[in-house]
Amino acid sequence: MGATSDHRRPGFPTGHSLHATPHDATVGLFLHYETVEEIKAYYGVLAIYALGGAETEAGDEATVRRVKAVVRRFPDEIEHPPYNLPSYRVGGIAQAFLSTLGLLDDHADMLRQYAAEMMTATRDEKGILAMPGRPDLIWIDVAKASAPFLMYAGTALDVPYMDEAATQAVLMHDEFLDPENGLLHQCKGCVSARSGTSASTASPSGASTPTSPRRAAVRAPCARARARLRDHRAPTSAYVRRCGMNRTGSPP
Repeated sequence: MGATSDHRRPGFPTGHSLHATPHDATVGLFLHYETVEEIKAYYGVLAIYALGGAETEAGDEATVRRVKAVVRRFPDEIEHPPYNLPSYRVGGIAQAFLSTLGLLDDHADMLRQYAAEMMTATRDEKGILAMPGRPDLIWIDVAKASAPFLMYAGTALDVPYMDEAATQAVLMHDEFLDPENGLLHQCKGCVSARSGTSASTASPSGASTPTSPRRAAVRAPCARARARLRDHRAPTSAYVRRCGMNRTGSPP
């Protein structure tokens, strides 16, 4: 899709403001991406996911239907590049999120196929999802692409993926955490072609899952995921300690 700079989606607000609400900022980001190129891959899937959460929370059913239409373009109406995670072909966490809300029930078989693939994908020696065929290359983008995808997919399909979702979140947090500044490194094992040094750079991380009174179906799996993080099989995890919880989920 070759969107132009004046392309606008019906029903979406336009314009820019230094005092934009979180909802308007989310919609504005999506619109900006639409003016650049076809929305897909990592940043595109995140933008669609955020848009779905914002519009569902706002309660605008007409716009929610438009978000569904965006997700329904996956996989057959999208020109796909090579992906490091096959789940991007079906819209990743955006697809799984809307499925949890019961908005894409006819996509259940497709979601099941790609969720099962993620459960058997390449991992490093600690169990962290890695570059396909390269278990020595890991990067923090996968945390957002894998943990919520498995959480939502498992809930929508009634498949026990919650433990693996929590495992990926905890393992990646602990692996990438820089104890000197509290930030998370971007990657490990990747080498810069220009400098010959590690391309790992610390950057702030931490996007929250959208919540609203209308979405008890989403809040429930999120609550269960947080419980898994508190009662994880590795109770000494830096993530668990940082959250101020012991193995039972109570303050230490």
